[in-house]
Amino acid sequence: MHDSEAAAWVAQVRDLIEQFEQGTPQFRLGLWRALFENQTYKDLFRPHTERTWRHSLVTSLDIVTNRALSKSYLAVQPENVKAMVKAGIGEIVHRGDGKQWIDEDKGLFEYPYRTLVVVLQQK
Repeated sequence: MHDSEAAAWVAQVRDLIEQFEQGTPQFRLGLWRALFENQTYKDLFRPHTERTWRHSLVTSLDIVTNRALSKSYLAVQPENVKAMVKAGIGEIVHRGDGKQWIDEDKGLFEYPYRTLVVVLQQK
């Protein structure tokens, strides 16, 4: 999952695109955690463990834009909405609040992520 705490531009892109979610279930909302309260889970599994790793991917404006527009709730939007989102992402990335360049001449910078690993062990 992108790490919106690591760079302001990531949070700004998130804020721009999340307005189109319209109730679609999202990992970041943690609805999947209800599993751990299920009695069948409790009967069959030990308590889960979690660990999060922070890392960065090499990205560019095109990659950030394509990643956002590939989200199902944006992919179904009309072309004028997609164009508005694309322009907004361009403005955010060009402003670059908190952006860490890898190779500015090539337009490459860090896209901070967090990876959550959840381990479930059967009893």
